[in-house]
Amino acid sequence: MKKIVSLLIALLLVVTALAACANKEKTYTVAIAVDSAVSAKNKVTNTALVLVLDDAGKIVAARFDSSEATPELNEDNAVKTMDSVATKVEKGDAYTGMPAGSWAKQAKAYEDYIVGKTPAEVAALDTSLIAGCTMESSVATFQALVAKAAASTQKVTFKTSEAITAGVAISTAVTAKKVTADFAGIVMAGGKVVASMIDSCEQSFTVAEGAITFGAVAVSKNEQGDAYSGMPAGPWYKQAQAFANSAVGKTAAELENLETVSDALAAAGCTMENTTAGYKATIIKAAGNAR
Repeated sequence: MKKIVSLLIALLLVVTALAACANKEKTYTVAIAVDSAVSAKNKVTNTALVLVLDDAGKIVAARFDSSEATPELNEDNAVKTMDSVATKVEKGDAYTGMPAGSWAKQAKAYEDYIVGKTPAEVAALDTSLIAGCTMESSVATFQALVAKAAASTQKVTFKTSEAITAGVAISTAVTAKKVTADFAGIVMAGGKVVASMIDSCEQSFTVAEGAITFGAVAVSKNEQGDAYSGMPAGPWYKQAQAFANSAVGKTAAELENLETVSDALAAAGCTMENTTAGYKATIIKAAGNAR
């Protein structure tokens, strides 16, 4: 009888230990990286990545998306403005014409392929040998973004015992003077946001004699760091992260009520009232894209 009791106690201890291990919090690091380029034909391409690493430095999740916008002129030489430009993932099967399938499907194949690898291992990959992805030029951009995200000094760390999902979103618009892209990266666990980051990029142009001419290609506001300042509450990247942090702990539904102007937000270090509504919309979209 004593042997049976001892055996049961031992089994109980094993089960308890396994349950403790299963519920143990893990530490993750998340970063967002973006690439913005202007072609000779005035096409602005913005590509974004949200990258999640575990405490061993291996990739747990990666989500890519990209948008393209080419400003055009009306007959009176005024710029045709656009409030929203669909991304390649949003276009889905409509953005295809490639042997291996749509851009979205190939991007997902690449995302799946690099899970479990370190950023250094991703950097060493042959861009032409990715299973299910034959977009060599895009893969080169993907690899560069992984390296940029891994090297970022603006990472966010979080802990959770739940399974995570990650989403990325891009909101692109064309105004009379520039192409603006806002980016958001979201990580969800247990039905709530555990990490949130945003970035933004502006490519300015001029119009003269019926032609559009872009200026020097600008890096993102996060990348500009302390140089993108002139605001009482501090540089853009610090205010942006203060706003992104306000999404943490909320469900996807609760993000609809995310405050864009409040004393609490200002106290946290964000006073960018004229742009936070747009950033909120991009965060919501990223949360909806999480998988």
